Amino acid sequence: MPTPPDLDWPDTRGLNELQFSRTTWLNGDAIEKALTVYHRSLPKTVQDILHIHDTSLSGLFNSGNAGENQFQSVINRSLRVFYRRFKARPYSLWPVNYNGMHWVLVFMRKENRTGTDGGYNHFAQISIIDPWKDESANDRQRLISQRLLEMFTTVQAGCTFGENYERELWTPWQRDGYTCGLRAYWAAKQIMDRILRMVELNLDYTEELWSPLSGWFNEEQVRWEMIGANAFDAVRGMGYRARISVELANQVRYKNDDGELRILDAGAAMRPPANPDGGSIEDGPNRKRKRPADDESPEGQPPTSRLRAITLSSDDSSNDEGGGAPGAAGPSSNNRRKVAASSDTGAGDSSLFSRDDAASRGRGSGSRAGSRGGSRAAPRGAPRGAPRGRPRGSRRAGPRVASQPARGAPDSVFVPAGRGKLF
Repeated sequence: MPTPPDLDWPDTRGLNELQFSRTTWLNGDAIEKALTVYHRSLPKTVQDILHIHDTSLSGLFNSGNAGENQFQSVINRSLRVFYRRFKARPYSLWPVNYNGMHWVLVFMRKENRTGTDGGYNHFAQISIIDPWKDESANDRQRLISQRLLEMFTTVQAGCTFGENYERELWTPWQRDGYTCGLRAYWAAKQIMDRILRMVELNLDYTEELWSPLSGWFNEEQVRWEMIGANAFDAVRGMGYRARISVELANQVRYKNDDGELRILDAGAAMRPPANPDGGSIEDGPNRKRKRPADDESPEGQPPTSRLRAITLSSDDSSNDEGGGAPGAAGPSSNNRRKVAASSDTGAGDSSLFSRDDAASRGRGSGSRAGSRGGSRAAPRGAPRGAPRGRPRGSRRAGPRVASQPARGAPDSVFVPAGRGKLF
C-alpha cells in the first residue's frame, strides 16, 4: 500500500466538509487551501505583493464580554510571526470568522511610510467584505473594524492607520445560512484577478480595486471549484503520489448537537435546488436600471443584441425613426469589449479598465461566471430594503461533523471529517 511522504497524511477536513452537504458550514481549512492553490497559480510578481493569511488564529472577532476577554488574551500573546507576515507585502486578504458562525473577508492595502525594514506598516485602506445583511450587520462591521485597529496599533504590531482608511467594496447579498465561506473565497478570487490585471498594466495601485464585485454568484460552480482546489492540495501534499477518484456514496452520516447519529441521503444533501431561470444577477451600485429586451429598446437607442444590430443594418429601408443610419447608433456588445480592450492599455492610463469595461464589470461581468450572463440576460431589479433577521432555517442548517479524516466507510456511507465531536 502506498504511503505518503514522511508518513504524514494530508489534512482533508475542508475537502470533506465541502462535499458532505450543501448546508454544512465550512471550516477555515476549506477556504484557506482553495485560496492558497489559486494564489500559487498566479505569476510570482503578483505573489510577491499579495499575502493570503491563514485562519489558524481564532477568537479574535467574537462578540460580548467573553469575546472581548478572549480577544485581549490573544493579542497579549507573542504574535511577532503573525504581524511580520502582514507587513511583508503591500496587499493582504484575510478570511476572518465572526462568533464562530460567519465568514467575512478583509482586504488590506498597506504602505511603507518609513522606508526602513519595518515593512508595510501603514494601513492605507481596509475593506470588510460582509455579504450577510441582517439587522446586526452594522454592529458586526463595527466590531471587526475596531478589533483590527486595536490589534495592529499595539506596541508589538507597530502599525499606523490612514485618516480615511475604511473603504466599502460592494458584494451581493447572502440570503441563506451557509454560503458565507464560499462567498469569502469567491470575493478573494476576484480581488486577486484585479491585482493580476494591475500588475499586467505595470501599475502599483488603482482605484478599480475597490469597484463593486460581480453581481453574479453561482453557488454550485464556486463549491466545485473549491472542491477541486482542495483535492489538488491533498495530491500535492502527498508528493503527487496520489490520484483523484470518484466514490459512490448512498448515505452520509453525522452526529447532531445532542450526540445522536443522523443519516441523510447523499444525493439530497448535495443536490442543488431547482432553479428554472438559472438564477439572477444582483443589482450593484453601477447597475441602476434594467436593460431593455430587444422588443423594448427605446426609440433611437442602440439595439440590445448583436443579432438585432445585424438585422437592422441589413435592412434596405433608409427610414430610421430614431435618426441616423440603421444599426450605426453604437457598437455591439462584442465590439464594445474590443474597444475597451484596446483603450485600457494606452500609455498613461491609470485605470484597470476603460469606462465601458468598468461599467460592464459592475453589471456582473467581472468574473468568468458573470461574463457569460452579464451582457445578455435581463437582470431582475434589486430589493429596496435589506432583509431583516435571518432567513428561515439559516444558521442551523448544517450538521456538525467529526474531527478526524475518515479512512473509508463501509456500505457506501460517507463519513465527513471536520471540527466537532468524534463518533
